[in-house]
Amino acid sequence: MMYVTSLLLLTFVTITVYSLESTRKHFHKQLWPTSDPGYIPNLNLEDRVARIEEVLSDGMQNLQSELDQQKAKTNILEALLEQQDTKLKDKDAKINELLKIVSMLRETDSIQVRKIKHLEEYVRKSGKCNSCINDRNTKMYPNAITDLVTERFNKSKQHVLNEHESRLVTPYILDAKREMNDKIKKQTPGGPIAFYATVSVPELHLGDHHTVVFDKIITNVGGAYHHNTGIFVAPLSGIYVFSVTAMASAGKKAYLEFIMDGVIINDLVPNHSAADIYVSVTRVFVLEVAQGSEIWVRTTSADDVHGNQHTCISGWLLNPM
Repeated sequence: MMYVTSLLLLTFVTITVYSLESTRKHFHKQLWPTSDPGYIPNLNLEDRVARIEEVLSDGMQNLQSELDQQKAKTNILEALLEQQDTKLKDKDAKINELLKIVSMLRETDSIQVRKIKHLEEYVRKSGKCNSCINDRNTKMYPNAITDLVTERFNKSKQHVLNEHESRLVTPYILDAKREMNDKIKKQTPGGPIAFYATVSVPELHLGDHHTVVFDKIITNVGGAYHHNTGIFVAPLSGIYVFSVTAMASAGKKAYLEFIMDGVIINDLVPNHSAADIYVSVTRVFVLEVAQGSEIWVRTTSADDVHGNQHTCISGWLLNPM
């Protein structure tokens, strides 16, 4: 045990002496740079102290200079990091903005797709391509019309995210409608048939089974509507569309009937319980009408109808037969 302790003590002393000797040599070299490690100039104590202070001062200056350089580098790195942080924040803001745009585009896409489906359903049901769907009329309108409308709609779908609906879908429908009208004009003597008329007087007081006369004509292509009698006489057999809007006087109700050749097709009952509220009722009829058939609107009982062009009727030939 004593041997180990002595050995450890000797090792510690040796290391300490070596360290002191190394420090002495380094300090000696700084004070008196020479190749001879044992060189000691013939200087008195004051000169040696002055030399030591000079070396220490130079060392402090060098150390301060290195510290300043490191500080300058640190400042440069901090500036670069701040710039990178700013760029990252800008990129995050742009990404968030792009995500909002993508969300808006997806929502717009969904809305436009629904509108296109609605328009396709409207074209199919309204009869603009009815002759291509209905076997009875395949001879009158070729399948090319259906192909035309389908092609136009397919083109509009491809651009639905870039253009407004009115600049994409509507022109194709209008083009198809013009071509259909051209077909109807060629097959319908005298051209197309359409009318629109309103009740111009403020109030119309009518008795039982009295014909409602829509006296103000807005449109009467073909001259089939007679504003003196309020009766539409079909010049051709075919599928017709009629729309009737009725408004009763405030605080009252009216019972009206839509008549074809003396037969009640359906009724309209605008009902106003409040004295200062006006509510209108609209019905649309799609009928197969024979040539010479008469269409009109009449009262069921004595009623008051509100005019001022709020009560109106319209109709047109959809497909001649």
